[in-house]
Amino acid sequence: MSRARKAKVQKSIASTSDASSVSTEATDLSETPSSVRYIISPEDGFSHYNAEFVDMYRVMTTCREMLLDRGYTISAQLANASIHDYYLLVHNPRVNTTDNDITDYDILGTKQSEKDLIVKIFREDESWKVKEYERYHKALNTNRDIRIIYVMRSRPINQVHERVTRDGDEYFLFEELIINRSHHRLVPKHTLLSDEEKNQVLKMYNASVAHMPRIMNTDFMARYFGAQKGQMFRIERPTPTSGFHTCYLVFIKQHIKDILIQVLE
Repeated sequence: MSRARKAKVQKSIASTSDASSVSTEATDLSETPSSVRYIISPEDGFSHYNAEFVDMYRVMTTCREMLLDRGYTISAQLANASIHDYYLLVHNPRVNTTDNDITDYDILGTKQSEKDLIVKIFREDESWKVKEYERYHKALNTNRDIRIIYVMRSRPINQVHERVTRDGDEYFLFEELIINRSHHRLVPKHTLLSDEEKNQVLKMYNASVAHMPRIMNTDFMARYFGAQKGQMFRIERPTPTSGFHTCYLVFIKQHIKDILIQVLE
């Protein structure tokens, strides 16, 4: 390498080094707006908070998206809450005096002509027994008739699972809601049809509900949308040839082993 070329390269390296040092010194996170700070911070922007709280915030984000996808309206406070806003709500909770055990960080959804729906996220890893479930269910239903979604870190015992189902409530685990699977690019678009749309589909195919493919109550997407027995999903999958492939599935509250027994009989 010629002397002139070598000097040019060294000058370029020196200027790059100076620019990087200046950039580093100028980056003061305390002066950065919170909406930007979480993006540029390491570890996905959540390095200021412990892992358990980050999981809780991600779960809350999925839960509020779930309620919105179901057509519910939620408070602007939680709809627009950043991780810092949510941190303040969780660590300085105010219990609603009119609704026992409902705090600021519980997500309350309202929808015309339907019961209110509340998402109760439990911070601690509680091993629930029937008595604990009954206490929460009674407290939350003291002053209003609502449906409840319990979000827990570990699966409840079978007796609690049966009670939750019998009371018309729902439960999810943290690990199911850390990311919103319904918004993942590999999950096809699911749309829950109205009764009128369902009847139009049956008429179009000249079929009855019994002839339609089924989606089980164990399917995450059916649980995500809170499907009820007999409701129909339209599922649209992208294809390289026709653009979209559309199919229709009817939701049933039945376990796969029971269906296999019926088929074998």
